[in-house]
Amino acid sequence: MSADRILIEGLRLRVRIGVPAHERATPQELRADIEIVPATEFGGLADEIGRTVDYHAVVTAVEVLAGERERRLLETLADEIAACVLEFQGVAEAAVTLRKFILPQVDAVGVSVRRGGRGR
Repeated sequence: MSADRILIEGLRLRVRIGVPAHERATPQELRADIEIVPATEFGGLADEIGRTVDYHAVVTAVEVLAGERERRLLETLADEIAACVLEFQGVAEAAVTLRKFILPQVDAVGVSVRRGGRGR
């Protein structure tokens, strides 16, 4: 497995999420960090964009996925985002961390998932 990583940090997502219906009534902002392990190490890319993961396309797909419907659990959305990222050509593994800013006494609550590699 490559030690190389593509990082997407602090992606702002507007989603309807939460267990109680009143929490899902209006969109709230989540923050997503996505770590991608590429199938090809950076040294093998020969500086050709077609050989790497298109992180702009990943961001766009994640934004669409997150906004397409409401969910109750962060865990559900994190798992769906990881599966979405794994669909992109050249992705061997994906890790997703989501943070939600709902409890006033903490900076954030969140979840993390890692998919792909041997656990794919």
